[in-house]
Amino acid sequence: HSLLSPGHRIGAPEPMFTAISEEYIEELRLRFSGKQDSSGASAPAKTASGPKGKDTKGKDPAAAKTDKPALDKNGKPIKPEAPKGKDGKPVLDKDGKPVGGKVDKAALGKDGKPAKGNKVAPDADRLVDISRLDLRVGKIVECKKHPDADALYVEQIDLGEGSLRTVVSGLVKFIPLEQMVGSLVVLVANMKPQAMRGVKSEGMVLAASNPVGTKTELVTPPTGCTVGERVVVEGYDGEPDEVLNPKKKVFESVQLDLKTTAKCVASYKGAPFKTSLGECKVNSIAEGSIK
Repeated sequence: HSLLSPGHRIGAPEPMFTAISEEYIEELRLRFSGKQDSSGASAPAKTASGPKGKDTKGKDPAAAKTDKPALDKNGKPIKPEAPKGKDGKPVLDKDGKPVGGKVDKAALGKDGKPAKGNKVAPDADRLVDISRLDLRVGKIVECKKHPDADALYVEQIDLGEGSLRTVVSGLVKFIPLEQMVGSLVVLVANMKPQAMRGVKSEGMVLAASNPVGTKTELVTPPTGCTVGERVVVEGYDGEPDEVLNPKKKVFESVQLDLKTTAKCVASYKGAPFKTSLGECKVNSIAEGSIK
């Protein structure tokens, strides 16, 4: 069966596409600011896909999307620049190394360490916990009343450093002088030295007080502990600050969680103060605040 009868006249042919003149191409280029070369052809797409979902090089596009580091002229990865402080010098960590990147060698001395004036920057992001405090076993060798303050003792404490530390404590109203001399104590050894009524104090002796503040007792390590031994708290293994910055209120923040347990054991968030010979305790104050 024929759809068209013999002799049917077919209409006049018409072009399917209209020719684009050079003038019109230029008009489009100016109108849309396309990235085209002088011939008007578009630049090839970087992610052109070939057959079967692969790119023009035959690789899987998903595999091609890998984050590659920027390279220098020698083809080596470019390290990120170290952050700089307000003085324009690189920020360094406690080992004198740049934080997060490379450092200009001009910032280092001949020995490879930070040049004079480039202080090691503290770790601003470090958590505040008991590991920031340098807790040490000390022994009170001498103790006397402060010459200008009736409520203060001036102690000479042995930390095994070769010389005694002078420490000022407000314990006169609570602990007799004869009980102070010869006692083993727990000392915060990295407090920033400061003058207390004209006497420079180089640490803080820890003691616990009952909830109403009428009784105070020394936190004492087990008998036989070596002076200078570090007192630790399980679960908090970081290294202590070299010196606590008073402006950062590190001790004040930690102190909120320093308490004695129901068994009179000194603790931080319930974890006991420990030495190689056992736990640090107070004589009788349970559920007390330590400071």
